[in-house]
Amino acid sequence: MLTWLGNVASLKYFIGELWLALACCVVLMLPLIPKFRNVRMSWITLTALVFAGICVLRLPTDGGGIFFGMLAIDGLSKFFKIFFVLSTLVVVLMTEVGREVPDFRKPEFYSILLGVLIGAFLAASATDLLMMYLAIELLSLGSYVLAGFSRIEKTSDEASMKYILYGGLSTGAMLFGMSYLYGLTGSTNLIAIREALEANQIHPLVFFVSFLLIMVGIGYKISAVPFHFWAPDVYQGAPTSITAFLSVASKGAGFAAFIRIFYTSFLTLNGEGVWSPVGQLDWRILLSILAIVTMTFGNLAAFGQNNVKRLLAYSGIAHAGYILVGAIALNQAGMQSILFYLLTYLFTNLAAFTVVLILADCNGVEEIEGYKSLGTRSPWLAFCLAVALFSLIGVPPMAGFLGKWFLFAAAVRTLDPWCVAAVVAGLLNSVLSVYYYFRIMKAMYLEKAEEVGPIRTHSTLNWVATAMTLPVLLIIFDGGSLYDWTGRLSQMLLG
Repeated sequence: MLTWLGNVASLKYFIGELWLALACCVVLMLPLIPKFRNVRMSWITLTALVFAGICVLRLPTDGGGIFFGMLAIDGLSKFFKIFFVLSTLVVVLMTEVGREVPDFRKPEFYSILLGVLIGAFLAASATDLLMMYLAIELLSLGSYVLAGFSRIEKTSDEASMKYILYGGLSTGAMLFGMSYLYGLTGSTNLIAIREALEANQIHPLVFFVSFLLIMVGIGYKISAVPFHFWAPDVYQGAPTSITAFLSVASKGAGFAAFIRIFYTSFLTLNGEGVWSPVGQLDWRILLSILAIVTMTFGNLAAFGQNNVKRLLAYSGIAHAGYILVGAIALNQAGMQSILFYLLTYLFTNLAAFTVVLILADCNGVEEIEGYKSLGTRSPWLAFCLAVALFSLIGVPPMAGFLGKWFLFAAAVRTLDPWCVAAVVAGLLNSVLSVYYYFRIMKAMYLEKAEEVGPIRTHSTLNWVATAMTLPVLLIIFDGGSLYDWTGRLSQMLLG
């Protein structure tokens, strides 16, 4: 009886997920009724997303738990849910206007997308290994289907198959690592795991193996080297709207899971108020090496790319390395800098991919060669893309500059040699990235195209590109307030 009442009491904090689940069913089933066959399912999907966003905004951030501690209601989950809703809203608009997904398949597309969003919501809130695994599986299975949704392009099917194969291997490795961790500590609850690790009643080698296996699964979601193999092919072959979703929401879900597991279970607060790793394993060294290798490989591999989506895939790999620099700081500043950077990355990447969608969908342009004279053929689109690229580099006054500043500052303040090494690598890699980003800008502004007519576009996509570009330009004016907001949201997790 008490168990039943406890679950019912938890439902009032779960309305956003329930609403998304209802919308998922409605969007899928409604077209089966002839009377509603011509109703645009995008409007129902957008309404569901707005309502879910309102529910998230009304959630408390006091750090409470629901469903007997399986899910957390705190600032971290609130941030990531807002993050996921924003990215999904843009993706729905991109899909509805674009032609990559046929109209008759859009209801099932939106239904699967909402299911993936529910998985992302659960991953952001999960405080139990079992719930975390189920959330990541729900997120992943839907993503596999969406990646292969374009039946016109053979590369879409290939992308989906590669995504499934690599995803299955990484998820299996993560589940194996979680089972080891459960065997070591006797619990799947993240807080109980930390308490067992603090007692030092574990075998160091087994814990190290468990750590590595869990990192394989999470590294795959954030496309960190050497678990990145899927990203370039999937980004290139998937519909552009889904590529945008994977580059932002899927990566965000991976970092949400990373923060939950590592900052809750693998860190402890000593008497001097300093956070340090538990379990006789200084995983900060491993993460520093991972960050340096990831950002370096991502940037170097992008040098020879001619397909813009593939180039942005390697760019995303490099940015995963930058974000990991904030993770190895092991302090409050590092945590909030990760959240701030993810927010700036959301607007920046979605602005870039919206322009990429316009050129690919309306004009059949996917290679850098096709971007020639974009500055004269469509000045506003060229401007939006240039702003996004400057932000990805980290050039002031773009939002990306502030994001990197906060990330690197948080790591440098620790005075840890590995953190400083990662920051130096980050600065050098930011300089390296100028080359391949400027290849696109050179084509847009300095090279002449054979065809000099205007670019075909769509007004809705133009507005989306504008809406994503403006925050990239304006965040610099009040970045401190936004940074403080991410600090308040992350405070509950670190205490």
